[in-house]
Amino acid sequence: MSASYVTNSSLLVVAALSATIISACSQSNQADADVAKQPAQVNEQASAVQTPDKQLKAKPTIKELKSSMADVTIGKQVAPHTQSVLHGHLVFDEQASQNGKGVFRLTITNPLEQSVKINFNSGKTADLVLFDARNRKVWAWSDDMMFTQALGSKTLAAGKSIKSQFMVPEKVMQTLVKGSRFQVEFAGKLQDSSKMVLHPVIIPVL
Repeated sequence: MSASYVTNSSLLVVAALSATIISACSQSNQADADVAKQPAQVNEQASAVQTPDKQLKAKPTIKELKSSMADVTIGKQVAPHTQSVLHGHLVFDEQASQNGKGVFRLTITNPLEQSVKINFNSGKTADLVLFDARNRKVWAWSDDMMFTQALGSKTLAAGKSIKSQFMVPEKVMQTLVKGSRFQVEFAGKLQDSSKMVLHPVIIPVL
């Protein structure tokens, strides 16, 4: 083998190695450049995430919530299908409902001409419960309340009433959908009587 052939082969090997090194350096520099750009992209994404927080508004009123809840409305009490000793009347007080909360007022009246004695197992006289369209219990006013556990009784004179108020939190009002309903569960029992104390008091969500 001649010396010139060896020299030429060596030069070709050196040239090939140089090209490989240059290519690797170029790729490394490009990767470094891409990494350098990432913080800017992350900052842009973080800025995009933070932007909505700066645009938060005051809590909506109950009327604004209605329009944002698929146009649902809280209806009027439905007529009872059963007879009971006491009469219940439940209303949604839209005027008193503010800052997204809902206010319901319950009036339980004795329509008889004589007084009625009612027994209670605790300090709770009535509860407001929300059921969904599948008749599943979603929320109850008593969930976040504390009541005395002592037995008690109340004598309701003829024509007299028991009044209660229920406050429904904003987070519950925002979950209302058509087909759900608010229903009163009365905790009292009549003394020495098996008659129904109070028929179901229901307000539908339309």
